[in-house]
Parts: sequence; structure tokens; C-alpha cells
Amino acid sequence: MISNDNLVNALSIILSEEPFNQSYQQPSASLTDFIKTPVTSISYYTFFENNLVPNRPCLFGDWMTCEWKSRTEWVDESKPKFDFLSKTFGAAQVPVANCRKSEYGSQPKQTWTVEQFITYWKNYCHAEKETCNTECHYLKDWHFTSDFPDYQAYFTPTFFSSDWLNEACDAKCFDCDEDFRFVYMGPKGSWTPFHADVYRSFSWSANICGRKKWIFCRCGFEEKHRDKFGNLPFDVTEISKEHPDGFIEIFQEAGEVIFVPSGWHHQVHNLENTISINHNWINGSNLKRVWCFLQNELAAVEKEIDDCKSGMTDEQWTNQCQMLMRANTGMNFADFLKLLETITHARLDQIRKKLDLKNILQMDDIQNRTAIQPSVHDCLETLVKLQQALAGIEGDKKAFPKHVNHIVFDLCAILPVIVDWLEKDKISSAQLTSRVKQLTLNITFTLKSITNFLG
Repeated sequence: MISNDNLVNALSIILSEEPFNQSYQQPSASLTDFIKTPVTSISYYTFFENNLVPNRPCLFGDWMTCEWKSRTEWVDESKPKFDFLSKTFGAAQVPVANCRKSEYGSQPKQTWTVEQFITYWKNYCHAEKETCNTECHYLKDWHFTSDFPDYQAYFTPTFFSSDWLNEACDAKCFDCDEDFRFVYMGPKGSWTPFHADVYRSFSWSANICGRKKWIFCRCGFEEKHRDKFGNLPFDVTEISKEHPDGFIEIFQEAGEVIFVPSGWHHQVHNLENTISINHNWINGSNLKRVWCFLQNELAAVEKEIDDCKSGMTDEQWTNQCQMLMRANTGMNFADFLKLLETITHARLDQIRKKLDLKNILQMDDIQNRTAIQPSVHDCLETLVKLQQALAGIEGDKKAFPKHVNHIVFDLCAILPVIVDWLEKDKISSAQLTSRVKQLTLNITFTLKSITNFLG
């Protein structure tokens, strides 16, 4: 379980004034922890305290993936099993990027079948000589788990299992059926340009086979390299050599898993024929960064179309900005609120089940009650007391009871975000603001009921 001291330490970071450290400190090797020891000798909370909450990269050894089905069925003598992959998954439709072209700051994509890509890949490997004119293609962002739900190619490592994005997708929280679980396949020389992950989420990436070079930019240091239009460079290979104080190179071998912190821009090169499995994920540790990112994206949209505002009502303006924000970013405030509501409902239900609180009112029962003035710090004492109660139930039977450990922490992370939302005037529509108020009421009223129950 999370100890009370560790919980408070983590919360002090979550509740701090600044969402993340913007100072340009020189990265050092110590910022990359290479964990080679067996999983039995490292606790989840070593990772939680040293990497997840402070937002630092981490590389895990191949012990983490050695039992995965994909490590045996997809690979033969450290190389992709082309015939197996084509025969087993060949009909699937997948996005394929052209690594030799750039359009609007990204690599243009086409839709191929897996069989078509494998045929290309085999021919590319058999070519006698690569030339500048040879197109290098990279299969990216394949929603493999959605396409083949019964084929368990891997299991999510315990260290990354507090995953709100995919939990919400599985609960059909969003309008689309896609998730944030991906497979990547590419030949030697394929690469991904300089970027930060979607919504400023965390990500993890496991090499099923092959070798990658990661170029990480210290969080915030990328701002020094924007052009006069505010655009970031497409390729930082040379820049990273010229400015070693702001970049870190990490080499990832077959079977190893890398943790990519929230907001750390990076560029990735496949040094061999490589297959990887990747997840994007959000949880309480990076929620504030995601919230700040979404507010910045809204501000950018408002600035871009400010000349259109005079002809719109406030409601029309808000709706137009949110529509463009979703188109540009993939998520707007309504989507973000759905995520918060889904996770809050789930965590409060887990509290009721764990403590057998059948008489604690359900969320829908309190809609007409007088709102309780929200206070993050007033709720903290209740949450720590709740943590003690949950620890007493679980004992030390499990090294990582994932749902229990994060119940308290998740609610503590959600509270300051929704309070901040309410404190910002006209940041969202009246309808959304009303839902945020209701969510705050749901949490604070339930916690008050639990306080009365615990005594």
C-alpha cells in the first residue's frame, strides 16, 4: 500500500502551484534509471516515487516482457517472423507512415493491410542497397488489441496499470471505439519525428524485437528551439548534438521497456528491424499536466480565431473553440470531463465495495442537495483516513493491489483540477460548468459521508 507519508509527499507535488518544473537544468545519466533487477526486488512504489510522480524517464530490463506471447510467436532468432505475422494478421487495415516525407509537421500516412506492409518490409530488407530515393515506411499506431481482442500478445506491466485513458475507453467513455494501445513495426532506418505524446500523456514502449535510439528533450527545454512562428523542429538529430545540456540519448534493446514521462518531447529511431508495443496513459500523477495542456490549447485556438469572435454569441464562441480544439488536439473540455466523471464514478464505487458502505448514497441521489463548498485540503484528512482503512482491509497480501492503491490518490488528483476549473470564469459552457460543480459535490459529499462512517 502507499504509506501515509508517501501519499502526502506525492500529494504535495500534485497540489503544488506549478504543474511541472520549467527550469532548464542539465540532464544527467542519473535521470535515466536502468532497472535490470527481477521484478520481485523492486516495488511499484520505487517507480511511483522515483519516476512516475517526479516525471522522470526510466528503462526496464527484458525481464518485464520475457513471458509475453509476442516475444515468442512474433520473433525468431531476434528477427520478425514475417510469414507468421502476414498469415495471422494480414487482413487487418493499418496506418503506414512515409519516413522520407514531411507534411504539416508530420509524416504522411496511408492505409495498408498488414500483408501489404509485410511484403514491402521483406522487399526492403532484401534490397541490395538503400538509396535516398528508397521510400522507408513505418507501420504506426495500429490498434492491435481492438482488432484482435482474443489474441493476448502481451499483458500490461503492473507499473503502468493505473491507466485512466484505456480504462475509460474500455468503459465506452468516449464517442469513438478506439483505444490507446498500439503496435509499431518498421525496418532499420524508420523513425518518428520530434514530438510530445498526445494530451501530454505518459507512454510506455516495449521492444518485441529490434533496437531503438531515443532522443529525449528535457521537459521545457524544447521551448528554446521554436522558430519565429512557434513551431518545433521536425528533426532534432543535429540540434541534440549541438545542445547536449538539454537532450538525453537512450538506447533500448529487444525486450526492454521504456517509460516516457508526461510532456517530454522525444524522437525515436529504429536501428534494426523493430516491433514495439506502446500505450499512452493518464493517471493522477500527470493529470495536472494534462489539464494545463488543454487550457493552453484552448488559449491557442482562441487567439487564432479571435477576429471571428465579434460575430458570435458567447455560447457560439465557446462551442466553436471547443470544436476546433478537438479537431486539433483530439480532446476538448467535454471529453476531459467525461474522463474525470468515469474515473470518479469508478473510484467511489470501489470505496463503497471495499468498505462495504451500502448505505453511502449513490451519486445520482445527491443531485438536489445543497452544494458543499469544495476544499481540497479539507478533504485530505478524510482521504488519508480512508487510505488507512483500505490498508487495513488489504494488509500485505498483494505487492500491488492496483485498484486499492490508487483510489485515494486518484481522487486527490481530481479534486484540485475540478476546483481550478470552477475558479476560472467562463472557461467552459454553462452546461459543462454545471457538470463540474456536480462532480465536485459528488466527491465532497461522499467523502463527508465516509468520514461520518469511519468516525
